[in-house]
Amino acid sequence: MLGYLTSCSNWLDVNVNPDSPSEGVITESVLLPGIISTVSYEISGGFPARYTNAWVGQFAINALGPDRQTFKILDSDTDNPWVFTLYTNVLKNCNILMKEAEANGNTHYLGIGQTLMAYSLAVTTDLWGNVPLTEAFQPLEFPTPKYDDQESVYAAIFKLLDDAMVNLNSTASQMVAPGDDDLLFQGDLSRWKKLASSLKARYAIRLTYANGGAAQADIALAALANGIESNEEDADFTYFNTTGAENPWYQWYSKFNLLYLDTNMYNVLIKYNDPRINVYAEPAYGGDKIGQIVPHRNGMLTTIPGVTSKLSIERTEYDEGEPVSPCFITKSTPWPLITFSEVCFLKSEAYLWKGDYVNAYKYLKEGTKANLMKLQKGNVNVFTQAQAETFANLLPALPTTFEAAQQMIIELKYVANFLSVENYNDYRRTHYPVLVMPIAAQYDNVPYRLPYATSAKLYNKDNVPTVSINTDKVWWDKK
Repeated sequence: MLGYLTSCSNWLDVNVNPDSPSEGVITESVLLPGIISTVSYEISGGFPARYTNAWVGQFAINALGPDRQTFKILDSDTDNPWVFTLYTNVLKNCNILMKEAEANGNTHYLGIGQTLMAYSLAVTTDLWGNVPLTEAFQPLEFPTPKYDDQESVYAAIFKLLDDAMVNLNSTASQMVAPGDDDLLFQGDLSRWKKLASSLKARYAIRLTYANGGAAQADIALAALANGIESNEEDADFTYFNTTGAENPWYQWYSKFNLLYLDTNMYNVLIKYNDPRINVYAEPAYGGDKIGQIVPHRNGMLTTIPGVTSKLSIERTEYDEGEPVSPCFITKSTPWPLITFSEVCFLKSEAYLWKGDYVNAYKYLKEGTKANLMKLQKGNVNVFTQAQAETFANLLPALPTTFEAAQQMIIELKYVANFLSVENYNDYRRTHYPVLVMPIAAQYDNVPYRLPYATSAKLYNKDNVPTVSINTDKVWWDKK
């Protein structure tokens, strides 16, 4: 496929990431650790999740707009993720890994590379729409690569995942096999196969309004027959209580100490009388509602400490008088690419598209239970299995109309997928949950995409699509 998407992009002013190994000295085992760690830190827990979860009301920032929390974003804001996270880092290095693995006959490394490429490429196209692919990574032949349409990019993603399964199942002799260099699964190929299958289901559900809901549901359910089956199989990247190796949300929060529980997340938690409200947020410690969870609305600035609830994330500094208590996210909290809980919600929505409301409700509850069973504060489990089951069994019955049922599924998925970039994708695709817009928002609606980076517009201006982030939807956003 596309010569495995061959080398680095030359529409950028610089063609070499100084942190990326040169092609002349690399091997699969040299490339893999950096790819995995960057995927987790910079993509799953980085810019894509931070901007978009502010937009869809997972968290609020205590500051007046215009800023990210009120939908302000500039072309220059996306330069780092576009250039240094994606096109000269993860995507480039995945491509090199695949080429090296194929040349060396190391099909297992090849399958891992294809899985990581599919994940990273999906994030890229979901955020920007049309992106360079068939002419990308070939600077000599295509110094200004064209932008492939999102439909064809998704076809390439599915092919990558299908090819990954073939290669991960290969019984051919390997020159070298992944082991400790595999920072995600330590060379356990069964886990990589479950990840690839689960990602295929995620992307199949993504296309429900583009390619037909029932057909995409069939693809998802078939893939999930080989997907993640328990919390223990989550695709979690491990972080440590060591300087520079901490959880990305800890590192980001430590810089600002300004992240609060947004009104929109609060509304969903209250709607279901959800005990996770006391896990994700800290009680107010000032004003007239001390000890209560008090939401903060994006676009609002409070100058009195403690009157609204901060996110329960460990940080290096606390405000004067602010109590310190065990946190939902600590320095060493692992961060997932996809979880068993999400897999259950994918099954739930897939069955809904098939008209099977019984299984849709079953897996909605399974996904909720799985999430509660995994949640920790101070690295200690918050809920027992009995408590998780009790809450799931007290959930309202699944509505009997498609729209109302989908709303319930997505709302509870929104809670379970706290701080995941998937919340932005689900919101654009389904329009759920129904959101309260920030105060003095830049637009009347959540932006439909990120703006293309300044560097891309400067050095490949003839090919970069002209789009408006608040009016032009990506291809799969058709509801």
